[in-house]
Amino acid sequence: MHLPLAFRPLDVEGRTKPIPLVMCPTRSTAMTAGGCGQCRHFKRIEIGPDGRPQLRCLDGGATHGPRAERPRGQRARTVLELLRVPSVCASLETTIAGLLCVLEAPQGSELIPVLDQRAIPRGYVTGALLQERIAEGAPIDSPLAHVMVPFLTRVPPDLSVDEARKLVDASLSGHLVALGCDGSLLGVVGAAELASG
Repeated sequence: MHLPLAFRPLDVEGRTKPIPLVMCPTRSTAMTAGGCGQCRHFKRIEIGPDGRPQLRCLDGGATHGPRAERPRGQRARTVLELLRVPSVCASLETTIAGLLCVLEAPQGSELIPVLDQRAIPRGYVTGALLQERIAEGAPIDSPLAHVMVPFLTRVPPDLSVDEARKLVDASLSGHLVALGCDGSLLGVVGAAELASG
């Protein structure tokens, strides 16, 4: 299946640099080189023989796209094979209130990367962390730059899964953030994906 490439910001308010994305034909959610942030099924964007991007689905239960399943027993070798695009990203200027109003689970623990204007991840928040910050007295109109955790473990997408497992154990967030060659966000991978990958 061939899908058109779009250039869109990843953050909820459209404040960050547009990056190349392919849109999921079922849910209209963004995908870079990773997986769908909604269904968590792994998707890979590859360049086809005609030079156009195409979606490859590696999940046997997928309802769209050609299947390219890994042979039984073969595990992922690199972080790229396990990446997913977070269902929500935010910018440094996004406020606590602006983010909470779009979260499906405002108390949740899902990692939300906080991006600068060049779509480079500078930190992260979670719904639960935002609730803690409010309870500590942070004004609801505080920008995320003032309340985020400024520590993210950044990795190249070709990092081996074995090396990634060592790094994720030492990370504060329990996730690794993979970056493109320009430093912009490609996707995230968590300890659970690395353990099962």
